[in-house]
Amino acid sequence: MQRVRECFAKGRRFALTTHVNPDGDGLGCEAALAAFLSQMGKEVFVFNSNPVPSNYQFLDPDGKILEYDRDRHHEILLSVDFVIILDISDWYRLRQVGIDTREGRLKRICIDHHPNDKAFGDITLLDTTASSTGEIVYQLIEYCEGEFTSSMAEALYTSIMTDTGSFRFSNTKANSFAIANELVKKGVRPHLVYQQVYERQTRGKIKLFAYVLNNISFVAGGKIAWFKLSHKTIADFGAVASDTEGFADYPRVVEGVEISVMFVEMESGRTKVSLRSKGNHVINKIAQKFGGGGHAYAAGVLLDGNPEEYIGEILKELTALIRGET
Repeated sequence: MQRVRECFAKGRRFALTTHVNPDGDGLGCEAALAAFLSQMGKEVFVFNSNPVPSNYQFLDPDGKILEYDRDRHHEILLSVDFVIILDISDWYRLRQVGIDTREGRLKRICIDHHPNDKAFGDITLLDTTASSTGEIVYQLIEYCEGEFTSSMAEALYTSIMTDTGSFRFSNTKANSFAIANELVKKGVRPHLVYQQVYERQTRGKIKLFAYVLNNISFVAGGKIAWFKLSHKTIADFGAVASDTEGFADYPRVVEGVEISVMFVEMESGRTKVSLRSKGNHVINKIAQKFGGGGHAYAAGVLLDGNPEEYIGEILKELTALIRGET
């Protein structure tokens, strides 16, 4: 953390970014860290590949988290002293921001909790035991003797709450509750954060979720539950791809299901595959076989092509895993 602290002190301009289709962890970290750096008198820009989903817009009331537009933002990006990459260690999932960061040879600070064997940042702050990147950012700001405002606390609570599945996933540790407790002391009202994230769903998302529940398939003797969503299906219900966040987790509640898989056809023509395990089978190795990654029990990959090209192969790999053949 000391090296990151030294960069904070030395730099004047910073850019923050996170992975494509940003979630509560990435966005919460961006909001909190941007506020902290602004406290230090730094100039901060936040560029993402996608806009902020509607249920997370409360984290960015002033609209400072921008969808990256190369024509408008490229020169600004090249002018920063450091790019801080949050909750991701994968160039592919940074899209154009990542391309421009690499081509511009910008100095990179990576803060992440996902397992990664590859060198990614010039400086890397990695803790795979943390439930979320939000935990790491909290500890970093505390280490830097930052002053937590109520909005910063709310942002980091959102990070931890969403990545732990409201403190029910296996990555929830004692430290997760300890930090959440400190954030509540700093002004967070948990029921209001929960309402903002989970109780402001669009009608399109609810209708799409109903479709998912009616179209789950089971293989491997019912131990694997899977479903697919085409771009057309998502659009027909008046939903968008980001509305599928969390859908992959749900089939695990079915008795006997050990692994759930979601295949989503993106507007770009790619396929997003999300893998979730109940905890008896490590699935990130399967994701890695296809060029993805993630945690032991929650992983994913973004593939070129439509879902039909991959469903059979991925289900075959997972079935072999269930049967102990891999």
